[in-house]
Amino acid sequence: MTRRLATDGAPVIETGWAVIPARVAGELVTLDLPPVAMPDNPLPIFGDGLPATGIPLQVGVPHLVVFVDGDLEELNLKKLGPPLRSHSALPDGANVNFVKVTSPHSIAVRTYERGVEAETLACGSGVVASAVTAARLGLVAAPVTCVTRSGVAFTVALTDDETGLVEASLTGDAREIFGAELNEEAWQE
Repeated sequence: MTRRLATDGAPVIETGWAVIPARVAGELVTLDLPPVAMPDNPLPIFGDGLPATGIPLQVGVPHLVVFVDGDLEELNLKKLGPPLRSHSALPDGANVNFVKVTSPHSIAVRTYERGVEAETLACGSGVVASAVTAARLGLVAAPVTCVTRSGVAFTVALTDDETGLVEASLTGDAREIFGAELNEEAWQE
């Protein structure tokens, strides 16, 4: 059920980054993202259980990717997220993605999102930022399965183009998690 969000034509999602084409196949949706630039130079970071650096990357919005060696589930994102989200080298702030490589083609990702100012169950641009950075560092090979805090796995396909940018697509299931109808009274309050 598409709820008229996708049509038989060319479904798209309009974002502040770009108009992103979507392909719907049953329960799966694939987003063909605009080219992603190379990750920036690592930034010094701090925090219990964290490495000495995190890697910034723009994927529609700013992200900071932090690879952890220890237990990803044990990290206290309520404590670690806020100072990294407001890193002095990231003037607009950033979503912070804590990443654990789990196999040659998979990673686990927990995301502390700016604006929400808390950990979220999944972040599409965050898993793309994490997969692109992990692949660029040679930690994984594409396609990359990205398991989020929700337990849902997304697949990120990556190819380098001739300019060094990364062509990326994000595939995951689409599910309705809430439905409501607003009456005219609700609009007037």
